[in-house]
Amino acid sequence: MDAFVNAHQYSPVAGLVEAGEHIRALYAIDAAQKAALESQAEVIDTLLLQKTLLDSLLAQTTDPVEQETGQALRDSLVQELMDAQSASETLALELTQQRLNGIAGTLALLGNIAPANVYEANEKEVLRIYLESFVSGLQPSPEMIDTLYAIGSACPYVNGPAVYDARSLYEKYTGISLPDVDCPELEERDSKAGMQMTDAGIRIYPNPADQMLSISIPANAPAGNYRLQLFNMLGEKVSDAAIYPGDNQTPVNSLPGGIYLARITRDGLNLHSMAIFIRH
Repeated sequence: MDAFVNAHQYSPVAGLVEAGEHIRALYAIDAAQKAALESQAEVIDTLLLQKTLLDSLLAQTTDPVEQETGQALRDSLVQELMDAQSASETLALELTQQRLNGIAGTLALLGNIAPANVYEANEKEVLRIYLESFVSGLQPSPEMIDTLYAIGSACPYVNGPAVYDARSLYEKYTGISLPDVDCPELEERDSKAGMQMTDAGIRIYPNPADQMLSISIPANAPAGNYRLQLFNMLGEKVSDAAIYPGDNQTPVNSLPGGIYLARITRDGLNLHSMAIFIRH
């Protein structure tokens, strides 16, 4: 197993998984930054509440002394509020710059990946567009929009889970929701029964998945022992659950983010396989 892992650790899949981890890290904040953000938000909320109450009191009083005292206190609160908002904006800018500083390295990592198939090529392109536009805060170029349209209009079974990411980005930038496309049915011969089995009507969603994976099998499917199996990119089986005709769910929140092969079998025979992207 060690030899297998070493041989694949610099494969295109490994590079794409690493790039995805880098992108998630771009949004990560440490404990001190999180505490500072929460503290500043609490201070701002408190000052806003105090200012609102003071404005209400000032609107009700007609006493000149109370008005003068209240106005001085209000001016002090406004200054404190401005200082707190400025500190919050400064930290937000620091976090933004922190994210921007990491983009170049992640783009360089993507640039060194040589995709071996259409799944990897599409994943690389969508990650690149995501980095160069959404993460950077820039508008995508017409070429990027065309690429998202081309990938998002394809069949995810054939072109990989990047199809779903491309559709999401395309809708974000254009306001247009790309429709699902009809995918070719996958057929496999059952050598035991000498009959054709098809995956028509079987669905595994959402893709990408976060906490739960849903599996839908037609209610009128033949009786049998149905199972959902998940394999990581090293070929290791990481999940094996019994499922039944109808709607099923299985948790994936404990699995690391990345690309997995989902396989549905009946009595040990493969009915349906597809790539699943888990993103937390």
